[in-house]
Amino acid sequence: MKRALAAEANSPLRSTQDYQPAEKRSNDDVAVAISSCDKYLDLWIPFFTLFFLYWPDCPYPVNLITNFEAYPDARVRSLRMGKDKNWSFIFAGALRQIREPLVLVMMEDYLLDRPVDTQRIRRLVDYMRSKGAACIRLLRVPGPDLLCADNAQVGEIRKASSTACRCRLRYGIG
Repeated sequence: MKRALAAEANSPLRSTQDYQPAEKRSNDDVAVAISSCDKYLDLWIPFFTLFFLYWPDCPYPVNLITNFEAYPDARVRSLRMGKDKNWSFIFAGALRQIREPLVLVMMEDYLLDRPVDTQRIRRLVDYMRSKGAACIRLLRVPGPDLLCADNAQVGEIRKASSTACRCRLRYGIG
């Protein structure tokens, strides 16, 4: 089972390129997965422009979940999942195509607006592993139910919490 890190006239997006450069292979067993579909391909250029502007040193393979289209950038692997069935079916199929056991999940309409601290992400991944956490939510909204005693930046979201049944669940940054 995958674990998730929880912490957009002739379109150039019609390329069929599906290439993942070897130098972006993750040594942390972490991958980035951007959930999208072809009807939102107008968000891909702004999303990836900001993604690579604010996270130029992203050490993880970057995967874009689509239906049939591909994003024409060698840094992005397009996972073409075919006809829309439902979000969870498509997402589960895409996760099976990602070899890394940890996945940082992003949505194409959540645009980065400031630099990503790669070392902080790595520390959170290490913390997640050390605690056996199934997920870390990188957004503070809503906040955790209980802060972790050994790390004031992380807190637990209880299973019974109204926010526990979301894509970004179980552990959150405090």
